[in-house]
Amino acid sequence: MKGKIKNFIKNSKGASTVEFALTIGIFLAVVLSIFEFARMSILSAYMDLTISQAVKITKNTKASNYDYEDEFKKNLDVIVNKIKNDNKTFKFLDMSGQNIIRFEVKYAESISDLVKGNYRDVIDHSDPKNPQKKKNPGKDAALAKYSFQYEYKPMFFWMPDSISTPIFNREVIILQEYERDKFKIR
Repeated sequence: MKGKIKNFIKNSKGASTVEFALTIGIFLAVVLSIFEFARMSILSAYMDLTISQAVKITKNTKASNYDYEDEFKKNLDVIVNKIKNDNKTFKFLDMSGQNIIRFEVKYAESISDLVKGNYRDVIDHSDPKNPQKKKNPGKDAALAKYSFQYEYKPMFFWMPDSISTPIFNREVIILQEYERDKFKIR
């Protein structure tokens, strides 16, 4: 029995196969995680570009019915479609059909209200069974907070939400150009 064990230990046939089998999984995990981090950084850069452009256009536009959230959504769609048409990389990276995009616009009367989180209520609660968006929600509101959240779904390698969630959340505070004469300093 001792002889068989010694022969087994000294026998080096198939050692490279075993080493390859043990290391290929680790190697692929490292390579795929590098690709995933690169994809996250590129998507984050595209997201910054689209949001900044959409907010810039929205703040300089007088929105119909003073609904800057709808105007923001329209401008965002136009810019995303333009980037998709102009850039083949974005077509590969974009998985917006699988990902959830949420955004909202909150209005504040003053800087102190903005700091305290006292935003204007844009939902009409007069009918509790059927709450509706108020008409003219952004009228006379000089300050607006645009919030954008993109729920990232990994393509190559699993990524914990604790890493991806903060990377894909954006908030932009803007002084609405068409409402700025209503700005109150308190």
